[in-house]
Amino acid sequence: MNNALILGCSHAAGSEMYDGVNNSYPVQLAKKLNLNPINMSISGGSNDAMFRIFDEFVDINKITSKDTVIACWTGSERTETVYNDSWTPIV
Repeated sequence: MNNALILGCSHAAGSEMYDGVNNSYPVQLAKKLNLNPINMSISGGSNDAMFRIFDEFVDINKITSKDTVIACWTGSERTETVYNDSWTPIV
């Protein structure tokens, strides 16, 4: 089964739902498309975070052309910065 890499903010992560990481809209979409969902969305995530996570994930896990990326874009005013050696969202 091919993978669906899901990137986004808390809405894509399903943070507001019971067991949201397995039941959010993009996960349900991936399942409908017969794809294995890999939800890498984070609460407070920005478009910058999505790009960073995608870049790191591709390098480590070798995404192929048969895999799908579901990008749930956030607001353009969100960003992130490094603070105390970790990525911190600025919302």
